[in-house]
Amino acid sequence: MDIKKMVIDKLAQYLSNEIKREELYNYVIDLLHEMLTGDIFYLKNIEIWGILTEMAEIDDTDDHYCHCIAKKCYEILAGLKNSTFIFAMCIPQKYTGDRFAGLKEILLEYAVDRKFSSEAVRKLNVVMKNQTKVIDTVNDFLEAQIIDLLKLGYMFCGDSNKSFALKSSIFVSDEEAEMLEESVLNKIIMLLECYSGKKSFFVQVVYKEGSSNISVLV
Repeated sequence: MDIKKMVIDKLAQYLSNEIKREELYNYVIDLLHEMLTGDIFYLKNIEIWGILTEMAEIDDTDDHYCHCIAKKCYEILAGLKNSTFIFAMCIPQKYTGDRFAGLKEILLEYAVDRKFSSEAVRKLNVVMKNQTKVIDTVNDFLEAQIIDLLKLGYMFCGDSNKSFALKSSIFVSDEEAEMLEESVLNKIIMLLECYSGKKSFFVQVVYKEGSSNISVLV
């Protein structure tokens, strides 16, 4: 089911006077409720969440402003106008993943003494090798970011308990790269807290020519 196309079609019906404002509003509210009680964490739904919540405001506006909102949302989805939506979210405990059990504790311990135990190195290597293959949900997205950041900063050879080397940097000296380790660690730990439902985060959806790009801001 192409939800984005369905919303475009419903907006087109309203703008061409095929349906009334009440029908458009009820459609939006029903769709928002369906997402919240079902699969809101799928990126295809996150993609249009900002659009739908903006459309949900039409119930408290006059006909002229309602038409303006509908026209704006239609143009964004149809690729006639670029826009950005930012909203906050938190993953309820029952929807969280368990892929990184114990990883936060490993990193917090390392942050204190800057040493990884042999067992910690083994667990980190397992995590870093199991890249998320398909990114369909917010959980998948967070998993991929956590693994990518680990790979960006760390590489382990044998029983080495520390091997931080920032990769793929641009105009960053070796000294500065070493100083960025604290930032990398904090970012990974924050993402782990978001992944486990202990911390809220922001989602940014950027629309350009009808296509969207989703990112997580922590």
